[in-house]
Amino acid sequence: QLARAPALQAGGRGFDSHQLHVETRCVCNEFLSFWRLVEEDRLAVAAPYLRMDRTTLSDDDAHVALNTPSMAPPARGPQFTEGATADLRDAMARFSNAADHPPRRLAVVAAVDAIDLLNVTNTAAEVMSERLGVEGGSANVDVIAAGWEVPSYTLATVLGFAERREQIRADAEIIARVIGRNEPSNPAADAATGRLLALFDDHADPVAAVSLLYQNHDASAGLVPRRVMAAFALSESDSAGQTVRVAEEQITIGTHTIESGEAVQIELAGIPYGAGPHRCPGEDLANAIVDGVVAALSRARYRFRASLVEVDAAGSPIRFEMERPSRQ
Repeated sequence: QLARAPALQAGGRGFDSHQLHVETRCVCNEFLSFWRLVEEDRLAVAAPYLRMDRTTLSDDDAHVALNTPSMAPPARGPQFTEGATADLRDAMARFSNAADHPPRRLAVVAAVDAIDLLNVTNTAAEVMSERLGVEGGSANVDVIAAGWEVPSYTLATVLGFAERREQIRADAEIIARVIGRNEPSNPAADAATGRLLALFDDHADPVAAVSLLYQNHDASAGLVPRRVMAAFALSESDSAGQTVRVAEEQITIGTHTIESGEAVQIELAGIPYGAGPHRCPGEDLANAIVDGVVAALSRARYRFRASLVEVDAAGSPIRFEMERPSRQ
């Protein structure tokens, strides 16, 4: 799996050492999670961690899988120990089973609906403008780095926590490493979870609010560079990542027979927000943030240059800078 890592597929242009570090860490975490289960003789539970053996579904099969109730999100893996982060994941709509999912999703939808999307766009433009340093001169902006910062800063500001936006972004990143990227749960993640939940003590559903912060941080990081590229280069990668589902019963999808308990990987090309009951409820929010980023780049006269972009084998940017000419 490491040999196929995007960081090693730079076509003779060298490799991105930071990206390689991230990919290596993810692979090692998955292996350690799998090995713990082997040691405990829980091979049936360990099976989903054998990622290289997973069936991959795409196109029409991906739509069918995402719309099939018995294709459920995976249970939390063995990297979790009991604590606030594990409890948060168990309560999130994103990972809920068919019985628990509807009311939890409604709570997230309500949290999104309470947000003024025009305010989101304007705030995202302001946050991006801060990053650009629009006083003049010539400077390049790292669009990928902006994707890891602007969405979290924007949502924190819109929710009334502008003065805490750096801590909120850092906390969202810490829990994303555990919940989304298979790092072992740890006291720092539990503390970050506690801080985020405490922000919403008076909220109708604190878990829904924190779920929104988590998903906004982790998913928008990839969305921002893809959508900026679409706006300025008039081309967009179909790569939108993958998700995993586990069959709760034997099922046939297309030419694939999936056994009960088997995990499959679903390609999200063409459906970046997913489909079916677990379709991302924050699509309009994410689009509003990207609109603000694009507006800020346009106003500051940044330009797309192909020489400042590198993509991986799937077409996703691994380096993406934009250039602003000097002002005379």
